[in-house]
Amino acid sequence: MHVMVGPEGGLKPVVMTRTASENGLDKVGESGTLIATQATNEPDYNDSNSRHHEGQWATYEGTYLATGTRTVFSFESVSSITHNSGNLLDDISFEKAYPLSYDMNGGTGGPVQKKY
Repeated sequence: MHVMVGPEGGLKPVVMTRTASENGLDKVGESGTLIATQATNEPDYNDSNSRHHEGQWATYEGTYLATGTRTVFSFESVSSITHNSGNLLDDISFEKAYPLSYDMNGGTGGPVQKKY
């Protein structure tokens, strides 16, 4: 899947980094626009227990710099065996960050420099 972000009509995939993996099959630290987590259970559509994913989740993080007043987030399926399998999402969170302003001279009376 892709995490698509941007202004309406201009969504682009964001580079995501795998920061944790429960199953030991996916390498932590890998980055790219394609999110793919391996699962060890095969789907059996007649058995609801075959589709459990305990211990098979991975965590991804990405950053996007918004340039407008409205930003759209979307999740795009890239590949799936059937129309109703794959691309499971859970525990999604977004965090807003603001530019940091600080005194580079540590209060020594020199000119104040701002870094954004």
